[in-house]
Amino acid sequence: VYNITRGQSALVAATTDERAEVKVAAVGALATIPGPEAQRAIAKLATDSAADEKVRLAAFAALTESVRRFGNALSDDLSQAIVDIVNKAPAGDIRMAAAEVLGGLSLPSSQIKDLIIQAGDTK
Repeated sequence: VYNITRGQSALVAATTDERAEVKVAAVGALATIPGPEAQRAIAKLATDSAADEKVRLAAFAALTESVRRFGNALSDDLSQAIVDIVNKAPAGDIRMAAAEVLGGLSLPSSQIKDLIIQAGDTK
């Protein structure tokens, strides 16, 4: 039996590689690892506005998978970064991908209420 968590630190480091394909492969593998370190590394890449859009979309997809499998292990700051993308990013694929993650985070109802109110204010 192979213990995938043994390669976790190398995968986390790979999320900062210059090559997009390495980043995409790293977040895909990290999505199969339980625990906050893996999930937070994926979220950091997904919320990095300087990252390539395709890489960010892959990271959001991996984060959605990780949250579905293992629950929300994100810090408050990373959760808020995702909320901010949903609230403030222009309509498009990044915003939709962030909204998918947000749906699985099980945030407190007060925070969700604020999102609904803000969404109503933008119409």
